[in-house]
Amino acid sequence: MKRKFLLILALAFTSIVLAQNYTGSIVFSEGIMKKSNDSLHFSINIEVENAAVISSEGMRFIPTLSDAEHFLEMPDVMFQGKNKNKSWKRSKSLMNKKQRANFNWPTEVIKVTKKGRTLYSYVFKAPYELWMDNAKMTIY
Repeated sequence: MKRKFLLILALAFTSIVLAQNYTGSIVFSEGIMKKSNDSLHFSINIEVENAAVISSEGMRFIPTLSDAEHFLEMPDVMFQGKNKNKSWKRSKSLMNKKQRANFNWPTEVIKVTKKGRTLYSYVFKAPYELWMDNAKMTIY
């Protein structure tokens, strides 16, 4: 009987933890792509408001440019809550050289505040190729 009660209590606690509410929002402005000389310039503003990323978690965004035959993955950006950011910095400092060399580092790490908003301007420049005229932008 006691085991059943502990199992039910554990399941109830797990479902409460997994059902956290995300009260904030993440807003992407309209991306701007323009050709300048031999380069393609891309920019977008990302706004994270009111705990859209909770303290113990992070969100990684990877912008990509693609058409039917080509694919370009741009540098990623990671938004982290306060505790996740502390943990990430701690893990990073404890890695040896081999681990650091093999780790998939985000290009940019942004610490998000619980209240208020965090603005980030994403800017990327790539060598222009003809296929980019008909490409579409997707953020994963």
